[in-house]
Amino acid sequence: LAGCSTAATMARRHASADSAPSRRAQLRQALAHADRMTIQASVPGETTPAVRELAGPAAVIDFLDNMEIDEAYGPVHCDCPVDGVFSFYAGEKLLAALSLRRLGYLRRADGPWGGSDVVVTANSMQWLQQWSKQAGCDLTAQVQAMAAKETQGSDAAKQRFVAGFTPDARKIFEQADTVV
Repeated sequence: LAGCSTAATMARRHASADSAPSRRAQLRQALAHADRMTIQASVPGETTPAVRELAGPAAVIDFLDNMEIDEAYGPVHCDCPVDGVFSFYAGEKLLAALSLRRLGYLRRADGPWGGSDVVVTANSMQWLQQWSKQAGCDLTAQVQAMAAKETQGSDAAKQRFVAGFTPDARKIFEQADTVV
């Protein structure tokens, strides 16, 4: 999880009777009056990706019912590109905007989260990808582009490494699947 760090080494929080509401409860409260939402995927190379609107409170309720936040993780900050943005409205008023990073971190810049990220559960991460794709908005484009770039970088590094050897030694690397 390069690019992601925690403020408190991702230590488990111990909830007490007088503690603040869970981050999921805070999100539910903030979106209680939402009547629609939009999804905007970040697509590498596109300056203004298309916005997909999901009208009616049913989409918001579906999102909230399936979005599980792993409350065990403390404040997290994932310093990586945005995969997509979910915006929630009551009429024309923006209630909240959540940015998704690495398909598993949600950030709400305003409100009680203070700009930190929350970690969504693995089940929610999978659900969110499928649900967004069904809604016509593929959130995996940014992650796929990053993976392709990392693969290209590792191939280039391998070629530079192998180039430093004699032609006979290079044959060994050509026969091997991996360079140690």
